[in-house]
Amino acid sequence: MSPADEGCVARKKLFAGTTNANSWMKHAAGVSWLMQQRGPEAHRDSWDCNMLRSFQAITIMNSIFSGVPCFLAGKPWQTLLQANITDTKHPDAAIAALHTIHDQYLLLLTHLPDIIHRGYSLRALKHQSLPITPSQVSILVQRGTRLHSQITALFTRFNTLSPPPLEIPSLRPDPIYHTILWYNNPWHGALRMSFWATLLALQESLVQCNHNAVEYSQGNTQLAGDILRSVECVGTGVMGGYRVGYPVRIAWEVVDERTRGWIKGALERMEGTYAAAGYGTYPG
Repeated sequence: MSPADEGCVARKKLFAGTTNANSWMKHAAGVSWLMQQRGPEAHRDSWDCNMLRSFQAITIMNSIFSGVPCFLAGKPWQTLLQANITDTKHPDAAIAALHTIHDQYLLLLTHLPDIIHRGYSLRALKHQSLPITPSQVSILVQRGTRLHSQITALFTRFNTLSPPPLEIPSLRPDPIYHTILWYNNPWHGALRMSFWATLLALQESLVQCNHNAVEYSQGNTQLAGDILRSVECVGTGVMGGYRVGYPVRIAWEVVDERTRGWIKGALERMEGTYAAAGYGTYPG
């Protein structure tokens, strides 16, 4: 089997094995290893370049939640990914701009795992009342604030092109969210949720350094609520779990136990179609 065939099989298996919550991480780790072994130069022709693009998001997610460094943040891969951001030849200028924003967002996202890992490390040290060095804090603040500024600027551009969601009553009896956020295009909603989740993750990491702690803690509650109020619309259909898996997992980190119960119920409705939607790998 060729490397390209192996990649196709692994991508298919992300939607299979839905009774095993670990399946998506195993296949994502396998694909990441395969791409890393082949190296950036092997991904320059159109087919392999498209395979890299199709697995870029799931590779980053695997890095975030497994604790493994994201190899896509390395300079040779960054050069390749930057070169792959081209102006989309689409007759609608707004759609072409949205495609470019999406690619630029994924490029920035390769730097998120390192920041989240550092934030988790600081939080663990604080919980154990262990000493934290000034350099640990300064590196996290420097990298976190820089990426936060870059993501915020890109999100501002996105907001000029994609209409905001409508606030409507929930279409199902919901014990927590009586009003939900509704999107005309669920894929636009998915990207908006992903932006929110990334800002939430960055801000929660910076809170561990007491950087804008009060402001960010309040803002994170709002971001998590908006993410979860979007699930009813964006999480529907065969691709629903794929669209909401990342933002819901990030929101889990900052919500209370009652809301976590709500998340479990929502994920149970999706995990029959997408392996990554299961909450079996979530922390307790």
